[in-house]
Amino acid sequence: MEQHLEAGQQNHQPGMPPGTFSWNELLTSDETAAARFYAQVFGWQTEDFPGAGVKYSIFKNQGDNVAGLMKAPGAGCPPHWLGYVTVASTDQAASKVTEAGGKVLVPPFDVPTVGRIAVFQDPQGAALGLFQPLKGTGTPAGNRIVWCDIPVADLDRAVRFYSAVLGAQVVKHEEHGMKFALLPHQEHEVSGCLVPAGTNSEGPKPSAEGPMVYLSCQGRLDEALNAVAPNGGKVLKPRHPIGPYGFRGVVLDSEGNRIALHSM
Repeated sequence: MEQHLEAGQQNHQPGMPPGTFSWNELLTSDETAAARFYAQVFGWQTEDFPGAGVKYSIFKNQGDNVAGLMKAPGAGCPPHWLGYVTVASTDQAASKVTEAGGKVLVPPFDVPTVGRIAVFQDPQGAALGLFQPLKGTGTPAGNRIVWCDIPVADLDRAVRFYSAVLGAQVVKHEEHGMKFALLPHQEHEVSGCLVPAGTNSEGPKPSAEGPMVYLSCQGRLDEALNAVAPNGGKVLKPRHPIGPYGFRGVVLDSEGNRIALHSM
């Protein structure tokens, strides 16, 4: 995992094998407030993205695309970070979601010049996107999301589900007394892992109980953590080491989304 986190800090642009997190977007109830929080904590700017068919903004950092920002669709969709996992075929992966006990929330559709996407919910409640890039397009952004933890109540069940959906084996590990499973990916690529973390099986939940993205602070972790509370967020866990993988703090943003602030 150390190589993956270091790669995210360096803004490495991967070749997007299956299991790589190739894009991330924040679905929000208040775009202005969300943009303000991430500007104050991370120094990000926003820029409108025309041609999306809906109002869509891009978080940018020093000229690099970081992630997307858009209004959460419908009253039943809570604010949350949505990560898109690369697959060889979005249609095949979406079909596997249903077969393996998950639910397709947004059926596959094409995004011109980008690729084919869909959104699903796994059997234990986590929502993620599927992304099949157009051939030759490479990665759509300089990704400063450096990792993603997907909490699960039943690790073995989650391993079977994600192995089926991604078409590649999800492998269980044990490290420092903690059991988890890594999504398939190549070395140095931004990806994620399944982490046993309590019950999350009663349908859609706010992201405080769902996947947690790790956001790069680019060496300014203490400054970012100090900016959380004054801008409407809450620090849940202050700066702490995570073994050889650097340091993190866990916070709630201004809408209650649980995120990890990371720095090597």
